[in-house]
Amino acid sequence: MNLRPEIIRPEGAAQGDLFPLVFRSESVVLSVVAQDPERQPLSFIWFVAGGVVADANTYSQAEDVWVSALTVNIDQVNNGDEVRCTILDDNPRQNAVDVAWLVEIP
Repeated sequence: MNLRPEIIRPEGAAQGDLFPLVFRSESVVLSVVAQDPERQPLSFIWFVAGGVVADANTYSQAEDVWVSALTVNIDQVNNGDEVRCTILDDNPRQNAVDVAWLVEIP
């Protein structure tokens, strides 16, 4: 049985809540830390305002822990947009998990 990846950070992501993404400068760095119970490599797909972004920095932090970080610039988003990260192991149809942020531009 293949288990889903587990999101370590941001804390509380498993509940599916939208996290606030408040821009207080021109850019914000978002990060996701996740692990796979079977120690499989994880993939992270970032979506900014509905488009797929390929320039995230993703690396293994430990044998079963993976980190992905993305810099989002204020000119890429509008107030109310969503930024989403989908985390996948080797069985993406059954095991994808998401973390999402709601953009707030003061």
